Amino acid sequence: DAPTDAPTDAPTDAPIAVTAAGGDQSEITIDLSDLPDEVADEILDAVGEGGSGLGGIGGCFSGDNMVMVQSNGKRESVAMKDLQLGDYVQVSKEKYEPIYSFAHHNSDATMDYIQVNNQVTLSDNHLIAVKDRGFIPASMLEVGNVIFADGNKKQEERVNKIESRTATGLYAPLTPSNTIVVSGYLASCYVSLQVKKTSDDTTRADIVQVQGFSTGLSFHFLSSIVQLPHRMACYYFSECKEEQYSEDGISTWMTKPKALFEYVTAEANPFITAMLMTALIPLFALLGFVFAIEQSMNFWMVTALVVTLLFAGRRHLVVKIKSA
Repeated sequence: DAPTDAPTDAPTDAPIAVTAAGGDQSEITIDLSDLPDEVADEILDAVGEGGSGLGGIGGCFSGDNMVMVQSNGKRESVAMKDLQLGDYVQVSKEKYEPIYSFAHHNSDATMDYIQVNNQVTLSDNHLIAVKDRGFIPASMLEVGNVIFADGNKKQEERVNKIESRTATGLYAPLTPSNTIVVSGYLASCYVSLQVKKTSDDTTRADIVQVQGFSTGLSFHFLSSIVQLPHRMACYYFSECKEEQYSEDGISTWMTKPKALFEYVTAEANPFITAMLMTALIPLFALLGFVFAIEQSMNFWMVTALVVTLLFAGRRHLVVKIKSA
């Protein structure tokens, strides 16, 4: 099961876990001892609070969306609000996979959503599949764009209506394929963590930007890699039958990585950003390597690879920030 967040009033000499994981862990440590105290404290404050750390960003589907669920050889349409961990949901044409986690699960919250073609209702920063553009935030959709019906990339359908509506419930199921078919349309399990703050803002909501510079990486791709340890823990190795969420309904697996992302990409000064990015390169390189194998091999081959990594002492990779 996902661990609880570290207390927010922990002393500064205590290591702070940025990516949640369970069991025995190997660590990549970022040592802040050589930095001025005020700079080290700034980083610790940014990632050690355990909240969403995203200025209110929370991408989800509303509870009244419908999802196809397969059970005992039968398929039925189930409301998003009624989905449970372990349910086999449609992730593409004729393909069903279990929900191994919920990135966001809040049945009480009400918020403004975007509704597309009178069917799928999603937050403005949730990613949806669009022909020739990959996965983009709903806020970037335009009438005339081509989206994919029934999870089938050969079954194209034009966007003919985009409107705002208020709905109840915030849900973001996670699947091993990182996709899910919601109310008939193919969508990502993930969101964009960058939004335009003003009409003149040049921030691209579909591509990860660091300190105003484009990385060329889509949020769907980066999120799929970052979530690999979570997938390994709750899908390949075991089932996380119980989860813990923040007061806003965000999974404890997500809170600190999101807070760190926001800090590194927008709030930190360039020196701190460069230092952290350099320290994280080995982690992302390893995750990217395993992710590439995961996408090209079957379940058992991936499992064999990960078991090998476990014996090599790399179980449930974690990034920790440590001050001396």
